[in-house]
Amino acid sequence: MATDLKRGEECVVATPNEDGDIEFVWFSFTHENIMPDENGVATRVQFGKRLQSQTLPKAKAAKTEPYSPTSTAISRDHLSSSRDNKQSLS
Repeated sequence: MATDLKRGEECVVATPNEDGDIEFVWFSFTHENIMPDENGVATRVQFGKRLQSQTLPKAKAAKTEPYSPTSTAISRDHLSSSRDNKQSLS
């Protein structure tokens, strides 16, 4: 999970879709708040300006820069899954 993000830092959220592909959405981080989730549990919510998106089949994403597991283009700390983190796509 991304921590200590600075305003303006670029982040990517990876979300699987119904077809089994992965949608990668890039954001410019603006701020973070603590808000209740659907069960009332306090959760970190990160907000940002949407910059771009790309959808790839999972197997292709694993071999494509900057999403591949061996890529150094993005930090693993900044690659988040929206299933694990409550993200605002504002």
